[in-house]
Amino acid sequence: MRLRDYQEKAIAAVRQEISQGRRAVLLVIATGGGKTVTSSSIIRSAVAKGKRCIFLAHRKELISQCSRTLSSLGVDHGVIKSGSKKANLKKPVQVASVQTLVRRDHWPADLVIIDEAHRSMASTYQKIAERYREENSVILGLTATPYRMDGKPLGEMYDSMVEVISTQELVDEDFLVAPKVFGSKNPPDLSAVEVGSQGDYKRDQLGEAMSSTVLHGELLSNWTRICGDALGSETLWANGPGERKKVVETKCDATTVIFAPNVKTSLEIVSQFEAAGVKAAHVDGNTDASVRAKILEDLSSGALSVVSNVDILTEGWDLPHLECVIGARPTRSKSLYKQMGGRLMRPDDKKRIAVLLDHANWTRTHGFLEEPTVHSLAIPEARPRKGEGGPPVKQCPECESLQPLGTKECGSCGYAWPARGGVEVREESLVELDAKKVKRAQLVPQSERQQAFAKLATRCVERKYKPNWARVQYMKIYGEWPSAKSGISMPRFFMSYEREKKKALLEKIMSEAALSSDKKRQGGGVG
Repeated sequence: MRLRDYQEKAIAAVRQEISQGRRAVLLVIATGGGKTVTSSSIIRSAVAKGKRCIFLAHRKELISQCSRTLSSLGVDHGVIKSGSKKANLKKPVQVASVQTLVRRDHWPADLVIIDEAHRSMASTYQKIAERYREENSVILGLTATPYRMDGKPLGEMYDSMVEVISTQELVDEDFLVAPKVFGSKNPPDLSAVEVGSQGDYKRDQLGEAMSSTVLHGELLSNWTRICGDALGSETLWANGPGERKKVVETKCDATTVIFAPNVKTSLEIVSQFEAAGVKAAHVDGNTDASVRAKILEDLSSGALSVVSNVDILTEGWDLPHLECVIGARPTRSKSLYKQMGGRLMRPDDKKRIAVLLDHANWTRTHGFLEEPTVHSLAIPEARPRKGEGGPPVKQCPECESLQPLGTKECGSCGYAWPARGGVEVREESLVELDAKKVKRAQLVPQSERQQAFAKLATRCVERKYKPNWARVQYMKIYGEWPSAKSGISMPRFFMSYEREKKKALLEKIMSEAALSSDKKRQGGGVG
């Protein structure tokens, strides 16, 4: 199995950190960037040097995925998991379930790899990690999103962090696919939704906030209109309440995953899709393991078109030919958003379309999936605050005027908001979002944009690109050029690099001009 260039650079960077005495390194690679392949290659090299290695994961899908990858690389290994047929503690490599290993005797290892390392501050992981810290083992964490679920950084666990390629670069090199994004003109009203102890919205209240969109069938109607039209699917429509159109039956079969806010809402969504003739199913944490496996297998084979889930498919699951993700679960966590949306970004020959239907306002809250994100082991993940950017307001669905949060009756047209838990009647028709339609430079704080440009400038210098590359990449993302007028200053190292490039270019031009002049004089002496 041949590694990609950035995967080889990642391995080299990890080795460099370890050679400098780092005993706990965090490797960050975007969802779909090949963390398992990269780590398996590291394990193969370590075993060749006589080292013992253990790969830790919390889900059986991740354990199976790593086991298959190691086998494809010819790495003999055992599996530490209840009921495993591959159990063999004499092997120099083990793939272990965190839940199983924490209850069993210690298995000594020189290298410990933790998958989905944003979970590694949990008590079970910490109990295991403490064993290996005592024997000075090297710990390597793998993640696409280096923050805990509550947004706190991972500096207590890891000494250093390695990042080698951005999501945008993976898209540019065709290793990932940037989906078309469709979002609501009127985002869900989350003003009454409380924030829980983990820093994200409370589940039961999220279901209420999304009830209007779900009960009116907007998920189904927009999926049919956007995905069905793209695939040329036949659909039978009928007049619904007011001027809204209702899907009676559709032949749309876009392979789709829905992220729902809670089980009740997810089941309601599946019922609507099934009523329109769509083969759909629901999974959550209480779904029997064999039933869940069969449902996901059916989605992969095409026996099912749609699977709605609650907290199951955010990590540890991949379906390269996934064609649509429907976001129906608002979140304040950019990491969680990127985990959910990132499921859609793998390229595949079977993939006919790549569409994100953003009913949860992910994109306007956190940016596009391919936007650069500044990560830190010391600084918590930036999360939106209620009322940020001005007084808290909401938009009247009738006259579109802005009214203070808590207003029960619109001061402009008299529209009465329904009581909490009631259903607000409005139509949600998604529109395509892109950098020109969504002014990201106006929504993203200047400090975050400055950090993003600095990151682009650093990569530009490291890879010896033309200086304008960093500016063009910034323009693609934020829809405006980086300048003092837009609040973006040029880092000194970048300005020096730019001067050196201009000087070298000028010297090249002058040299070529002198050479051309000499040739003319030599060939034009007689005439």
